[in-house]
Amino acid sequence: MTTKGNARSMVEVSVLGFPLICLTLLAFALRDAEVLRFVSEGKVVSTSDYSWRAGLCGHLPICLRVADAWVGLALEQTLVQASRVLDMLPDRHRAEALSIPVTESYLVVVSVIVTRMLGFVPILVAAFFAYRGATLRLLLMVAVFMSIFGWARSGPLFVEQDMGASDFSTIGFLFLLFVLISGGYMRSFVAQAATLIAGQLIFENLGIVTGVAVVVYGFAMNRETPSGPRAVAVTRLLGLAGVSLVTLGTLYLADQCRKFVNVE
Repeated sequence: MTTKGNARSMVEVSVLGFPLICLTLLAFALRDAEVLRFVSEGKVVSTSDYSWRAGLCGHLPICLRVADAWVGLALEQTLVQASRVLDMLPDRHRAEALSIPVTESYLVVVSVIVTRMLGFVPILVAAFFAYRGATLRLLLMVAVFMSIFGWARSGPLFVEQDMGASDFSTIGFLFLLFVLISGGYMRSFVAQAATLIAGQLIFENLGIVTGVAVVVYGFAMNRETPSGPRAVAVTRLLGLAGVSLVTLGTLYLADQCRKFVNVE
């Protein structure tokens, strides 16, 4: 791609990034219970729900969905610790400055929102893979977010319930999976297994979704890789199923060990 083409792509990303941010914030306002609670109650908080789920909280299957919690908690602690380091500077202690608990509470809320936004970035990437032209890409994003908003959710396709962080991450992962498979980035078993593990840590059924998607796409495209002969494709599927089971088993055993240690 030429320099001019790169510049044009950057402009298109910037142009479509703004409606993505607006749509994401609207999704939070309409469907995200945790963000709404932070905003409506206005209480000072020391941490988010990420800290509860990141440590394998013991409630299955919710506490198997740890990937977004790990990312969110890492961002939260990075921001909080950075603010504590900066707060050591003498010129930071002004009478009109926010108190330390209020500042850290604000950073916790920021980390929650930013983590959720990162989960929606694959939608923008998938729009660039799927279509040419800003109009079609924007229409795809709007269509995706209309389903998230719950438009006409009195109908059979939508459920009257709030969405959590893992739900948003699941949506983003599915679009990331589309990009990785269609872009030819999933031809090796290592790449497939790594993607499967990432999906498994986001939502308990995404490991199965990833394995089946990879093999079905290989059959459909009739490529030597990643599918190859039928025997190789079936072997790949069984291998990915094994990776999924090992990942789930490891999480479950870690959770049981945590319970045992707490009891002791």
